[in-house]
Amino acid sequence: MLRGENLQIMSATGVENLGFFTARFVKARTPEEAKLVAMEMVRTDKSLLEILFSESTLESKIYLEKMWAERWWKRLGGSGYTFFAMESEK
Repeated sequence: MLRGENLQIMSATGVENLGFFTARFVKARTPEEAKLVAMEMVRTDKSLLEILFSESTLESKIYLEKMWAERWWKRLGGSGYTFFAMESEK
């Protein structure tokens, strides 16, 4: 489970500062390798890259929120995001 923060995304109402949660299932030899593979899947996800505001001034970050092992036959990959509004800086 990954969490992203400070993504400026184009929406029908304009540019919004959003975060997200998403799950990715990967095959890896170590927990560190699993984390890196999952993060790379998100960083290169065309569906996410297409909606990002190209002139963003924010530093986007991706964090590992939670990791767990699944049976070896679990479907690999994953897609989709659950977005949430980031709190405004004051």
